[in-house]
Amino acid sequence: MSAVTFAGVTLKNWQTPKKTLTRAARETDLLSENVHVSRAVNVQEFPKIFQCYASTDSEMDEVEALVNEDYSILTIDSKEFENCYVYQISDIWEVKEGSGVWSYSIEFRQADVY
Repeated sequence: MSAVTFAGVTLKNWQTPKKTLTRAARETDLLSENVHVSRAVNVQEFPKIFQCYASTDSEMDEVEALVNEDYSILTIDSKEFENCYVYQISDIWEVKEGSGVWSYSIEFRQADVY
């Protein structure tokens, strides 16, 4: 299995439930009640969403703390994406009550820096 890390934390037992590609657009000017838009030349590969399992309560605590991280590098299979952040961690549930094994979904987004 390939590696996914963010802010020094490695996601374990993950899979990608879906892939999303968008083409970014920015407002560049507002004239006479018309919005002028310029499109970025590259396709954005974000958001990145992973379905994961945490095998201990402390591992889950470490993952939940990522929500408070500032922008950092998201690394997927040695490919680095700069200026990323955790947008949300959702669908958190304990696989079996009291087991300390958790399932969750984590979504990363990339800031558009210009």
